[in-house]
Amino acid sequence: PRGGARHLKRSELQVQAAGAWKSPHTGAEYPAGWEVAIPGAGYQLTLTPTLADQEIRAGVPKLIYWEGAVRVKGRKNGAPVTGRGFVELTGYAGDMGGRF
Repeated sequence: PRGGARHLKRSELQVQAAGAWKSPHTGAEYPAGWEVAIPGAGYQLTLTPTLADQEIRAGVPKLIYWEGAVRVKGRKNGAPVTGRGFVELTGYAGDMGGRF
């Protein structure tokens, strides 16, 4: 509520995929949903894509990646929290050779 940002070291953050989604357009398989923990700050969060198919297929050469909105639900020090977020995933589509 007061705004601000805090840089986290990789060691302060735990992220695990909670599912997968396979693109019907490119065949690429992306993580879909994440469990995120920031133990030092008391956060246990679940991030869920608001829409499965948020794959971007554009550009020359072909740029294929997934980016989009997520819902956030979880707890901070035991108290419920909710929110919205944005996730970007690259490196999952590989060389699609123009197949889309």
